[in-house]
Amino acid sequence: MKLKHLNKIIIVPMIFLGTLVFFSCSRTKDKAVNRYYHKLTSRYNPLYNGKKAYENAILSLKEEHIDDFDQIIAVKPFGKSNEGSRSFSDLKVAIEKSKKIIRDHSMMFRGVQKNPIVFDAYLLIGDAQALMGLNIAAQESFAVVIRNAEKTSRAYRAELSKVEVLADQGNGQAVKDALDEIERKGIPEKFVPKMNILRARSMLSEGDKEGAARIFEKSAKSIKNKAMKSRLAFIAGQLYESLGKTSKARESYQICLSGQPDSYDMLLEANLRKALNANSKRLDLYKELERLLKEPKNKQYGDRIYFALAEVAKKRKDVDQQLYFLSRGIGLGISERPNLKALAYYDRGEIYFNQKKYLPSQVNYDSAYILLPKNHPLKRSLKNKTKGLNSLVVEIEKIQRNDSLLSLSSKSETFLEAYFLKYIEALKDQERIAIKNAKINALNAKIQASSNLLSASGPKAGGVMAGGWVFYNPVARAAGIASFSSKWGQRPNVDNWRLQSASGSWSMATTGGPNSQGSELSNDVIDFVDPKYDLNIYLSSIPRTARSKDSCKRIICNALSASSSIYRDQIGDLDMALLQINRLISFCEEDSSCVSCEKQAYALYALYRLRLLRNENTEAESTKIRLLKEYPKSKYVKIINGQESKESAEPITSKEFHRLVKLYENRDWKPLIKLHQETLWNPEEAPQAALIEAHAIGGDGGIQKYLEALIQVEKDFPGTAQSIAAGNIKMALQSVKSSKENEPSPYSESLDIRHQLLIIFSKEGNPNDVRNALARFHQKYFTGKPMSIRPLPLGEIAQIMLVDGFKNASETIGYRTKVMRADGVTQFLKPYSAEYWPVTVQNFSHFYTEKDIKGYRSFVKNVYGLK
Repeated sequence: MKLKHLNKIIIVPMIFLGTLVFFSCSRTKDKAVNRYYHKLTSRYNPLYNGKKAYENAILSLKEEHIDDFDQIIAVKPFGKSNEGSRSFSDLKVAIEKSKKIIRDHSMMFRGVQKNPIVFDAYLLIGDAQALMGLNIAAQESFAVVIRNAEKTSRAYRAELSKVEVLADQGNGQAVKDALDEIERKGIPEKFVPKMNILRARSMLSEGDKEGAARIFEKSAKSIKNKAMKSRLAFIAGQLYESLGKTSKARESYQICLSGQPDSYDMLLEANLRKALNANSKRLDLYKELERLLKEPKNKQYGDRIYFALAEVAKKRKDVDQQLYFLSRGIGLGISERPNLKALAYYDRGEIYFNQKKYLPSQVNYDSAYILLPKNHPLKRSLKNKTKGLNSLVVEIEKIQRNDSLLSLSSKSETFLEAYFLKYIEALKDQERIAIKNAKINALNAKIQASSNLLSASGPKAGGVMAGGWVFYNPVARAAGIASFSSKWGQRPNVDNWRLQSASGSWSMATTGGPNSQGSELSNDVIDFVDPKYDLNIYLSSIPRTARSKDSCKRIICNALSASSSIYRDQIGDLDMALLQINRLISFCEEDSSCVSCEKQAYALYALYRLRLLRNENTEAESTKIRLLKEYPKSKYVKIINGQESKESAEPITSKEFHRLVKLYENRDWKPLIKLHQETLWNPEEAPQAALIEAHAIGGDGGIQKYLEALIQVEKDFPGTAQSIAAGNIKMALQSVKSSKENEPSPYSESLDIRHQLLIIFSKEGNPNDVRNALARFHQKYFTGKPMSIRPLPLGEIAQIMLVDGFKNASETIGYRTKVMRADGVTQFLKPYSAEYWPVTVQNFSHFYTEKDIKGYRSFVKNVYGLK
């Protein structure tokens, strides 16, 4: 009896609760029990899971993010999520969970949302879409909350999130206008700190660094979140530092240190920058930085601390100390900060360049250029510097090599054999030491990797030897040899050594196999000798005959001439240019067997021009007299006589040339080209007319035709002023062309993902007519297919109609073909210059933000093959 009574006590409440839950599931009844059920269920099930997925995405993005302290760091310690990444998948989960809330738990009655958790779902969708780069979609999600949750904390948060999307796009003016409007309407005090940060970002986008720095500093002092406090203070410090306000920068870095920096990198960087912004004449400044260097935890940051020490030395104008610290930092071989290493190479290259040590300068500039990322501001200027220096190094190496060969050509065979054997032995010693050091480094790396595994921190890819570049150093080659030899043993330097026939023969020859015992194969085995250790190669390169010696002299003459031009035109060092020309002249004079050639006349002419450039008029006149006396029939004498002749008036310019110039001034390209081709020009006018025609060809045919025409001018009129001008223009054009080709496109080619059709037409068209026509077209031909039509303005330029609902590019292009044939639609579009473009959601986001009609038109033509 008692058991039955107990069952009744349990069963009755359970039935009651089950009935209550059943009836409270309904979203069509506006009752307290229904509201409470949906609010509770949505908050603690899908919303909780969605927020966890979003938090996981943020954590993943933070792990991927690395702050570049050479640039002003971003306010957020993470970037956008890329499609296919782990964070992208988590964000998709967050959106799916939020959509589930909207679908299953929304309770709209008489235009009022009774379940406020739905607004949280829209906010989460907007946040996730913003991180995925879907800016337009994110704005729409936030707009739903603003419209339906008016004057609630959720609405204010949506307003600021909407503005934050604009800030992420770098649209400073739009952010300012939106914040002014929010301030005008009024906003609760708790949202003011976020507004201040957004206003500072707006100022920074508009170039107002000082205003941005003040607000970032103020925000850092008032904000409670310690990590954000440090980050904002660090940004303020960077801005003050760029403005030269060192005391304010130092103060901001101190605020950063008092908070909780995101990483030890930022903590150390703030410490270093705080020290660097102190008085550089302080005696204890070196000690302060060297103390950081001695701390064991800073061992992996040694390069950064040495670079800071080099900066202090630079401020003190102590070049020797700066060079020492830069070399120590580079010599550590730390590869985790390639940008820093590149800047160290660059600064060292600058020191050598200013000291006129061009060979080591070229090595350092070259290293910096390779390590710097593609979009770094130093990259372009370095390209021009390295181009001239690389050419110079080639010519100097020619001179040094052939000078050495000529010097050794007078030595006896006995002397040469002893000399080269000693040289080869030194090479072997150097390589043995390098291999030994490389093996030690590899062992240390292995020990370090094991230690990392044991501490559960996990080694970085490649260990301490990963990444980095070492140039013109045997250690680089030795490291590779050590690694190779440990796995494969000593192998000959031949092609296809892994093939069975080759490797088999080699193994028998080197391990005492059958071949070494007099086998039939023994006659075919040839001992391998590395060419750099082969005495005969060195001996055979020494010039012994008069013809080979003349060849070396000719190479030296040409290299001296070329290096002089490089010093003068590309590097701007007239002293070194003069030195090379004087050497060329003395080289010809000292060699009695040297046959008189045009190079001797050229050398005197080049010396004359250099003297004029250096304003050494007396010496220039003396050189000119010598040239006129010794080489009266050379072309260089004719050039001088033609420039300085006063016997006749200036040559009369032909009518055709006057007409050519007139056409050029009027930019009338085709008649100009025709006139040039039909006219027989005199020798004085021919080079000028050819250069003018090249300009016209460029104006009419574009950059590639222009380059071809300039090359033709150089070929047809070598040595003339017009040829030099054509060469300079060609170099500039190639630089511009190269930089444009290297610029990454803002649009990505993704043909297999979801697409939309973008219809763009002039602002005179009627978007309502177009929308209605498309709706009728869909009803007739695409019934049951979920497709949306959305009209959008495109500023003052045009307007667009966006048709959504296509799985990929192919489906979009098929729809495009049909709609362009539908007269019921095109009648409202044809008069307004309509264009029809497939577009992904990501590409549309950039297109709409930048109003990039020209850029996206070109992208559509190249990728989709559409006009």
